[in-house]
Amino acid sequence: MWWNRLKKDNSEKQKELQNEIEAHGGLEKSDMPAMILSALLVILPVAIVVVLLLSLLILLPVLLA
Repeated sequence: MWWNRLKKDNSEKQKELQNEIEAHGGLEKSDMPAMILSALLVILPVAIVVVLLLSLLILLPVLLA
């Protein structure tokens, strides 16, 4: 299954990445809202299209009757 392919959590690598981020100046104050906004801009349109297609699929027999 897909979970067998996931890598185990490596705390040493996680600390190394955190140290690398801190060495380059760390995260700025507006980085977190920017990451959240960019994730919403990617996920929200796809979710809207999926909901519209599902509603069309459900309403299609009603509209054709």
